[in-house]
Amino acid sequence: MAASSWCCTLPAASVQTYSLRRSLADCGAPSASCAGSSSALFLRSFSNKRSEYFGGQVLKKSVSAGVSSAAKQACRKPVRLVAQAVTDRTSSEVAEKKGVFGGFFDWLKNLGTGGAPASETASTQDDMFTPKASILVVGATGKLGRLLVKELLDRSYEVIALVASEERAEEVFVKEGGMTMGRSGNGLLTAKVGTLDDVESLKETLKGVDAVVSAAGSRRGGSEEELTRGLAQLMRTFADLSEGREAQLREQAIFDFRGAPAGDNGAPQNGAALEDWTRLDDVIMGGISDSSFKQEGGRAIFQGTVRVEGGGFASHRAALPKTDLSGFDGISLRVKGDGKRYKLNMKSTVEAPEFTYQASFDTVRGQWVDVSIPFDRFRPVVRARVVEDGPKLDTSDIKTISVVLSRFEYDGFPNYVFTPGPFRLEIEHISAYKKPRPQFVLVSSAAVERSNRARTPEQRDRSIPIVKLNPGDILTWKLVSEDILKASGLAYAIVRPCGLTEEDQDTPFELEVAQGDAITGKVSRAEAARVVAATLDSADTVYTTFEVRRDALTKGFDTTDWVGLFRRLRPDVLPGIVAFTPPPKPTEDKEDPDAKKAAEVAKALKQQVEGAKAAVS
Repeated sequence: MAASSWCCTLPAASVQTYSLRRSLADCGAPSASCAGSSSALFLRSFSNKRSEYFGGQVLKKSVSAGVSSAAKQACRKPVRLVAQAVTDRTSSEVAEKKGVFGGFFDWLKNLGTGGAPASETASTQDDMFTPKASILVVGATGKLGRLLVKELLDRSYEVIALVASEERAEEVFVKEGGMTMGRSGNGLLTAKVGTLDDVESLKETLKGVDAVVSAAGSRRGGSEEELTRGLAQLMRTFADLSEGREAQLREQAIFDFRGAPAGDNGAPQNGAALEDWTRLDDVIMGGISDSSFKQEGGRAIFQGTVRVEGGGFASHRAALPKTDLSGFDGISLRVKGDGKRYKLNMKSTVEAPEFTYQASFDTVRGQWVDVSIPFDRFRPVVRARVVEDGPKLDTSDIKTISVVLSRFEYDGFPNYVFTPGPFRLEIEHISAYKKPRPQFVLVSSAAVERSNRARTPEQRDRSIPIVKLNPGDILTWKLVSEDILKASGLAYAIVRPCGLTEEDQDTPFELEVAQGDAITGKVSRAEAARVVAATLDSADTVYTTFEVRRDALTKGFDTTDWVGLFRRLRPDVLPGIVAFTPPPKPTEDKEDPDAKKAAEVAKALKQQVEGAKAAVS
């Protein structure tokens, strides 16, 4: 590695201190000003040699345009999208009219994938396969990559594996992995022959791809620098193809009262009208509260008087046509209230005994606020009692939705911000929302920051073995790849496994994630593959960098609780761009100071002797 200075984005010194800009915290994307200035510095700061790899030839468009575009798109007012109905035609009807492949690709287009998936071949089985998304896996034939491919197939993804040859794909996936090309288990597997330095081949492979996962290592006989250059080319190409469909918050209106004049009933996009809201106050149990739900000035007004004698709640409920919200993360509302705490109730069945799923939200007196309630915040309740082990809300078939003001919270506990008497809640809309998911997941390594922080041979010698040795500057180049991805404009997630092993964990264990590159430990490749696959489907991992390891505990990790595992993550803070000289090479053995001094004395004496001989001659 050359000793000349080169540019890299230094990670934040302390991950415990976050001063997120509004655009990063509120929109889940880097701010336009930060991203723009960083990209300009990124290009200017590279030396000619480095910019040949990562500057004008590779990142020019994705850095200068992609980042600001992504930030601008993410910070716009959320776009409301109307879900398209899934065709109810049978596979045979589709195949008869358009052929198996044509119908399959057209169906995917209707789902908004932006075109046909990247695979050129699909399953010829009679039943049409519905993939969650199309994922390109780089490094798919490696030890971690092949496990990742299998995990993604188990999760019903379409997997496009970038391979060196068809023979290699056949050997790894079919003979060794027990998978099949085409329909494989719950997913669809396709192999694409290509390399990271073939731009035209990459463009063709990436068409229709929803996300990319890189678990690549350097090729046999290659270098980490070559791999970083190839990954940079991949990031730029994918960013170019993704331009115009950057990750952003999506909303589907359930009830939309905006802009509807009085008397228009505030008919929302799904056809339900304002009069579908029915009163459900405490009069059903002998109370004397009363409420109304009416249209006024482009908003719905839920108002009335709650009296504690005999009940103490007021509510209005709307019955919905078949409403499938399984592709969303939660419910969003824009409301102006009176400082009271309200509830939003949902039901997925109208049969008894029925579960009501409740979530509370607060209002600010006289101010409009945007409320987002994740579906996992809705708690199953029966007769005002929370059922801790009750079933989760079935978001695929929501039957009713209610707005409630009650003197009670849950399990008989009081609503501490409740006051009896008049109330008023204005509602602009009730919508389902879906947060962005990662477009590019990079498998890096723990200790990349620690290697960069080790500035002297002494500091490196005191660190862990991988930092001390840093073979082939592997940690340094992995950090460069991370920084290029952060500047690409793509919605990213960077996973840093601790020491990868082949061990099977027989004893109970727990997976742990952390940020700041401070933990050490081990994690098996199978466990790392599970984490990477789960990262693709988590909104909490977007714009994050985190380490993962396992810990032996008395209680095992719930493999379905990925929400709990990732919820603690915080988005990266984008630091400034600085130029620095790569750290010195590590020393294999500490040099004895006395021996060094003796060698210097011997060298000086030798020079004196040789000088004397020359003078005599």
